[in-house]
This record gives sequence, structure tokens and C-alpha cells, in this order.
Amino acid sequence: MKIEKKAEVQLALEKLGDLINRTPDGTTLSWVEIEQKTGVKMDQHGRHLFHRARAKAGREHLPLRGSGVVLSEPKNAVDVVRLRDRRIAGAARRANRADARIQHRHIQELNPQDREEVLMRSALRGALISGSKGLTKLKTRIEPPPPQLPVKTPSTDALARWEENRCTPADLELARQDLDDPEVQRVLSELSGAH
Repeated sequence: MKIEKKAEVQLALEKLGDLINRTPDGTTLSWVEIEQKTGVKMDQHGRHLFHRARAKAGREHLPLRGSGVVLSEPKNAVDVVRLRDRRIAGAARRANRADARIQHRHIQELNPQDREEVLMRSALRGALISGSKGLTKLKTRIEPPPPQLPVKTPSTDALARWEENRCTPADLELARQDLDDPEVQRVLSELSGAH
């Protein structure tokens, strides 16, 4: 069906929206299949309407280049988000190339306010690109912090006094007892193994 009038556009959006709402998460839909099920021709305009209907239905997808889409599901949710980041970063990189050409040719001739805006927008896009690359490389597993010795124990006080030449025999005995403590031994062995 060729889309020409507002009423036809609305009808096409409803048909596409119904199909999208009935389709379970993770389903692969080819453009041919969508066209057969809805009667909406999946040319450039029809695909645009599909994306409008999908957005209105609150659904996301992964594109299958030239053949259709896969609706989002928990298994591909991260891929959907990464794809959006890549597209944003790509647009920002293209804009930065334009900025570089503008700066090369015209930055000295711009008034201070325009110059500041060009430089600020370029910096913001650079931060966006940098952040996007960082997010892509971010690992989900976070290492636990290394074990630490207790902050304040009698032995640390004794060692401090020893360094100030104020250590008593009782302080030395406390330090020896702490070094014999199994928990202190475990932490010390972990710390020495971490280096």
C-alpha cells in the first residue's frame, strides 16, 4: 500500500504498532514478513513508519542490515545500548571533523563569543566520544580492594614509639603477639603476594 494521506499514515502506524505489540521480545522480523503481515510496503518510508511505531510502543531493536530487525530482549539489551553509543560517537566524530575544518579556516576571524562557542561545542563532543569509548571498554567485573591491616593497634602504636625511640619492652611484646595473630599473618601474606 502506498502511503499518501494522513489517514493512511495513521492506519499504517496502527497496523505496525499492533504487530510490534503482539510480537514477543527477541523475535526476528524481516522486512518482507512485516510487509506481508501488515500490508504496509517496507520501502524507505514504510521502514520510517515502522521505527515510529516501534518507538511509540516503547520497544528497541537491533538492525539486521538490509533484511529486518531483532526486537530487544535481555540477551541483546547491552548490544542495543552499545549500538546507540557507537552511533552517537560516530556523529560526534563527524561533527568534530567539521569543527576542525572550521577552526583551521575561520577561527581567527570569528568574534570572541562565536569562537568560544565553537571551541566549547568541540570540547563537549570530544568528552562524549571519550566517554563512549570508555563505556564500551568498561568491564562488568570489579575487583575487590586489597586487604588492609587494621588502622590502629597496640603494635602500630609500639612501632611509632619505637621510631621515636620511646619504645618500652611491653610495647615490643605487644608487637610480637600481634605478629603471631593468624589474622594478621593472613593479611600480611596476602599483601606480600599481591606485589
